[in-house]
Amino acid sequence: MNRSESNTSPWSAWDKATVFSRLGRHKEARGVVAARSRSRLALPALAAALLMCLASAQASSNTVCEEAPSSDQAGYGEATLLPEEAATSRLRRWSGGFAVPFERGEVVFADDPGCALDPSTPGLLSCVEPEFVAAFSDPPGFLIRRHHYEHTDFVWVGHRSGTQVVLASQPRFSPGLRWMLSVSPSKAAHVFNGIELFDVGGFQASLVWQHVPSGPHEKFYMFSFLRWTGPDQALLCAFRENEANAQPHPPSQVVLERGRMGWALREFRD
Repeated sequence: MNRSESNTSPWSAWDKATVFSRLGRHKEARGVVAARSRSRLALPALAAALLMCLASAQASSNTVCEEAPSSDQAGYGEATLLPEEAATSRLRRWSGGFAVPFERGEVVFADDPGCALDPSTPGLLSCVEPEFVAAFSDPPGFLIRRHHYEHTDFVWVGHRSGTQVVLASQPRFSPGLRWMLSVSPSKAAHVFNGIELFDVGGFQASLVWQHVPSGPHEKFYMFSFLRWTGPDQALLCAFRENEANAQPHPPSQVVLERGRMGWALREFRD
């Protein structure tokens, strides 16, 4: 055997390339393993960061709900108000009352005779004093606030039909002005506590959906309005009055929306 042949390396040029390639893949594999190891170490930190974000979002949600507008606070959604001068010029006023017009006549609001009684008189409990609040060009109508002895409510008068709709809380009109929403949080037994939705897109307003908290899962629940988030969707706050010696229940956001089966409430998902 030729000496030069016997000293020839067992690795041919192709063999050396293959080995070096395998060595390279081995180093690369070691790098992947190391990266995976580092990622495993990072997972707890990532989970902690996500939990902090969720807690922050929940706290933000609760803060938003705690700052939700009261049922009386100004703001009517997407409705268009008439200027005050134009609105008041449409009224017919007299001592002890006023009337708002509609296409075929007018609706009269007069002070209750009981309002003139002495405060110690039992009849004062039935006293109702109407107050003109606003006139709207779109949807066309008038809003009246009624002052009762222990609470207030509202009356919506549609300009087309003159139909009066009693609202426990101030109305909020949806984008597109199809819906009028009234959300009333109340602890008083004689005041409506719940949600009412009216269709104001036709000749006269009509109640299409109502929700009154009931059952064990909604015991002591109340709702307040946040904002409309679409033509058929509104964001509300749900909160619960605490029972004696019970753990506090933080407020949370809920969504009222129209689906294939009609209107329903669901939990808010960001």
